[in-house]
Amino acid sequence: MPLDPIPVQGLLREIAEYLESHKKSSYILELLGRPYTPIHINEPSATPPLVHKYFDIATANATFAEPELQKIIANIEELTPQLRWYKRVDDESSAEFSNGHFNSIIVGQSGLISIDGLLIGLTLMAPEVTFPIHRHPPEELYISLSLGDWWREDQEWWSPGLGGIVYNSGNQLHSMRSGPEPHLSLWMLFGEAHVST
Repeated sequence: MPLDPIPVQGLLREIAEYLESHKKSSYILELLGRPYTPIHINEPSATPPLVHKYFDIATANATFAEPELQKIIANIEELTPQLRWYKRVDDESSAEFSNGHFNSIIVGQSGLISIDGLLIGLTLMAPEVTFPIHRHPPEELYISLSLGDWWREDQEWWSPGLGGIVYNSGNQLHSMRSGPEPHLSLWMLFGEAHVST
């Protein structure tokens, strides 16, 4: 049966309020306010052991974050039982990365709802895992839901901090990595000509 859209609505609202409070892209705010289409889900996938093991640890520091970030994480936790988790397919990925990460789509054809021109998902990584350097045509905005480091072709490794917002322009090489603790990020891909929802 289709998921009750109310929890997803709450997450979209909290993301919009968080980005607005940090004076981020008005275009993203417009996308978050667009009409959406619920997606029929027969059965969510079984939660992978890595997600069982690290999700709560990755979000534990949220208790020290600003209230707006806590609300985003609370909404994600409510949606987690409905999510389908998958691994990024890349023949050149290290075994460390392949065995140490999972992604999930919240907004998009593989997610819970669909919004034209927007994908929203999560990436969870075990400790000491580096996401391979990659690029894609859509622009991307991350909200760091736990501590971690980012790299971009125009900037060496840096830490945006808990709740930090990271922007990558389209086709810009970038990467991220976890430290001694697991890492969870919420990401948004957008750009009318390049995002397949």
